Amino acid sequence: MRANPFQRQPALLVCTAAAALVVVVVRAATQSITIDEADTFLSWVAPSSPSHWAPASNNHLLNSMLMRLAVSMFGVSQFTVRLPAVGGAILYLGASYYLCRLIARTVTRQWILLACLVFNPFILDYLVAARGYGLALGFLLSAIAGTAYGEGAGGNKRAVAPACLALSFAANFSFAFVDAAALLFLFLWNCSRGPHTRGARIRLLICTVLPALGVSLLLTASTVAHWPKGQLWFGASSPGETFRGVAESSFHQLNPNLANPWISRILQFCRPAVLPLLGVLCLWRIVPIARNGRILADRHNRRPALFGGVVAGIFLTALALHGLAFQVFHLLLPKERTAIFFVPLFTLMAAIAVELTTPGFAGRFTRAGLIAVMGFTACYFLFCLRLSYFKEWKWGAEVNQAYPVLSYYNHTYGVENVGTTWMYVAALNFYRTLSRGDSLEEFTSAAPAPPPIGRAAYVLHAVLDREFLEQEGLKVVYRGPLSDVVVAVRPGMLLRREGCALWNGF
Repeated sequence: MRANPFQRQPALLVCTAAAALVVVVVRAATQSITIDEADTFLSWVAPSSPSHWAPASNNHLLNSMLMRLAVSMFGVSQFTVRLPAVGGAILYLGASYYLCRLIARTVTRQWILLACLVFNPFILDYLVAARGYGLALGFLLSAIAGTAYGEGAGGNKRAVAPACLALSFAANFSFAFVDAAALLFLFLWNCSRGPHTRGARIRLLICTVLPALGVSLLLTASTVAHWPKGQLWFGASSPGETFRGVAESSFHQLNPNLANPWISRILQFCRPAVLPLLGVLCLWRIVPIARNGRILADRHNRRPALFGGVVAGIFLTALALHGLAFQVFHLLLPKERTAIFFVPLFTLMAAIAVELTTPGFAGRFTRAGLIAVMGFTACYFLFCLRLSYFKEWKWGAEVNQAYPVLSYYNHTYGVENVGTTWMYVAALNFYRTLSRGDSLEEFTSAAPAPPPIGRAAYVLHAVLDREFLEQEGLKVVYRGPLSDVVVAVRPGMLLRREGCALWNGF
């Protein structure tokens, strides 16, 4: 870790960060709105009342507030409802860039770390989706980056990181434990580098607690105080389920347009060994260093070792707090998106382990092994790049293409009442609010009931609703090649007569 990481900006890193931002912006502008994004907009943003204060698991408070601000200023569109997520992505990319320049000593290792942080498909999905995860990640990593090197910083500067952590919690309540752990270890980090008098530590504690408390009172206190039971239903029942969810989301699916069949087979063959090997190499490298005081006292090792201890402390404390809440209060463990914060923390721990200097062949071997595994991971992530869907909501990736088909049948045949399932209700209603001149009725569905019968047109899933399509004798007029969403009409019930539709028997 170097004193000034910004003396000269490598073009490779700048272009990589800029490319990641371009991917985020393009996806935010073009991808179809998903069910959770649409529910957020329709429930907490669109109403004229201040519904963004409502205590609900779908309502990510800070994200809903910023969405309301964005659509009031720029109107409603796919991109404007995702503007807060894009802002979180900018924070995350900036913090990642800073940490890469700060931690790694060579441009190659800096690029590997940056690619692992920003091109992870799990991370990229939630830097785009109109949810609070991108903002929460951005503020969390900004707090870590802002505190990494603040030697000699005054109280005002030291108050920024605690405020960022409070904003991270306001953006997504599932970050509560990791933000609390980060607040504790950032306080300890500042204590280790400041004056050791009792008065100085009390002042530092005040500078840490007051900004976080002030932001929380301003934004989240009333919502948390009225939090109802039964909202925290999504989660894992074992640590293994948590780990599998994060691993599967990070190493999801290679893009066949980027990876040729040979490369795909090689990457898929090696994928199961990546995370276990990364963990083993990190431990193999860190444990001897922790036992050897002489190595820790080395000026090249002391600062990265201390900062690595902070990051590892945040990671392990958050894990322990979740485990304690699971055992004592039966609060489910984080799962998939609610465990997303573990990904950048683990990545930073591995990168810091690379930079620790150890003598002998074993030290050189483990460093080379870590660099190779992280380089493989970075390449795998690049071959996963996609612009068309979110892993969690792939089945809803083409609702924005299905809706114009409904609009055509509405204008040409007068179809107004369209049947659908719970999977598409929210997204279709979002596009209904965007439409101009459509007379389609509000889409409704009672899950898990089957689609309503007797409608002239339907939006269904080609596989899950195949039996209903066959029973009703519906004709598919549009099918999404990626998500299997279909628009189906009832032959013989639509009689075109002067641009309107007449139902047989009416």
